[in-house]
Amino acid sequence: MSWKKIVEKECVGIRLDLFWAQELEDEGVSRGKIQKWIRSGKALIDGRVCTKLNTHLEERQEVSLVAEQDAQVAAADPGVLDIVYQDDDILVINKPAGLTVHPAPSVHEPTLVNRLVHYVPEIASMDPERPGIVHRLDKQTSGLMVIALHEKSRLALIQAFADREMHKEYLAIVHGEPTPKTGEIDVPIGRHPTQKTRMAVVEKGGLEARSAYEVAWTRPDHCFSLVKVRIFTGRTHQVRVHMTHLGHSLLGDRVYRSWYPPQSLNTPLVEKMARRQMLHAWKLDFTHPITGKPMSFVQSPPKDFMRSLLLANRQTQHVGMTGMSGCGKTRVLDWFAGQGIPVWSADQCVAASYALGGDCRELLQRRFGDRFVPDDEGPVDKKALFQGMCDDPGLRREVEQMIHPLVEWHLTKFIAAHAHARMTLSEIPLLVETGWHEKNIFDRLLGVFCPQSLRTTLLTGRGWSQDTQAIMDSWQWSQQDKLKPCNVIISNDGDVALLEKRIGEAAEVLKSLRRKRMQVFNAWAEGLLAG
Repeated sequence: MSWKKIVEKECVGIRLDLFWAQELEDEGVSRGKIQKWIRSGKALIDGRVCTKLNTHLEERQEVSLVAEQDAQVAAADPGVLDIVYQDDDILVINKPAGLTVHPAPSVHEPTLVNRLVHYVPEIASMDPERPGIVHRLDKQTSGLMVIALHEKSRLALIQAFADREMHKEYLAIVHGEPTPKTGEIDVPIGRHPTQKTRMAVVEKGGLEARSAYEVAWTRPDHCFSLVKVRIFTGRTHQVRVHMTHLGHSLLGDRVYRSWYPPQSLNTPLVEKMARRQMLHAWKLDFTHPITGKPMSFVQSPPKDFMRSLLLANRQTQHVGMTGMSGCGKTRVLDWFAGQGIPVWSADQCVAASYALGGDCRELLQRRFGDRFVPDDEGPVDKKALFQGMCDDPGLRREVEQMIHPLVEWHLTKFIAAHAHARMTLSEIPLLVETGWHEKNIFDRLLGVFCPQSLRTTLLTGRGWSQDTQAIMDSWQWSQQDKLKPCNVIISNDGDVALLEKRIGEAAEVLKSLRRKRMQVFNAWAEGLLAG
């Protein structure tokens, strides 16, 4: 096995043995073994043997190292090679995730090099172990790579990389939203001080590493972003380390996973579905090493990347429903529940909280003693509470300030419990009065309209007196104001069959809004990622 490198500016002055120790640490080669090879004449600088371990390197020197054992020509493997461009001098290929670039002591499966040797047998004459390889991608990173087909191309491409004349740009799905939306990351990268299989941003001993990023898309709740990252240097794991340094690790990256605020409700599902770090080398621009012609390539991400992006964008359609007392909200709620949609009712929540052991009951008992909870083993006396609120507006406001936060907390728990559903429906009579419709809790608002005369008839049938109806209406906004913020309105004129038909029509409208949101995103993503 052998290795060749061009000494870059940041490596000037480093000892020969230390240089190779840093370069080969990923491959499990110890510094002691490297020192042994150098002493035995296996190291060359600009074609001349160098046996001195402490030789200090100079910029643009070509250094090479040969392992003690005789290098074996990489075996040919007939695996698929996705060729984007080919001429007599270079190949541009689209490397799939899961394929290692070249053989190494820790690699036991066929590599990209093995496939290259099968496809272009003559390439093996360049280098037994890494023929044509002038740059690398991590095993689980997909995307564009340029391959040299002969020595002249190889040297020219290596020099272009050393001079930073290559334009390499990646797409990454990250947790959170980097701020600002564009920026540069210029911090050195070196071996992690305690975890030798990882790289890290280090204060001392690291190599210069510079990247630039641009946020292309962010979920509305800021939990996931699609980021374009250009690298100006080619350090091991550079994009992954730099984005983690910003606090936005890559989706699916089990090595550089970090804590990321805010947490999306469907983060665990998205993480589980991403079987690798979501990183794809999508743009590669360079000058042809022989003809001098500008070369530019764009490669759309593979299916698993796009699937992860669509999953990261998927959001449950949380619908809040409101309307006046007696308008038919319960029938609407029951209809959606019958369709398998998770539903929640603020009225039912309050009723449960008034029962023995309920949190609202406990608060009322602590604040007012036995005035509204006369029996230590019984529920809230709702008639006494209602009468007290009627007699004292100040008491009503105090009770509402106690109860509403608890109801909102239960609502939040309901929404979190159904983060993977396609839709939820929450019935909240005071939705607009509490201002919850402006808290980004709901994606859509559904209103139920009912003529005043019909409402009066229905409520009277339930035993509500005209005074009770008037009081309850006075505690709410007018029907017109309650329904004004709603996206979809169901009209209930008393015909049950017609009401159910209108509920079904409203359900189709909500479904079309979900579908439209996904279609718009899909079209945008496909357009962007096509380059």
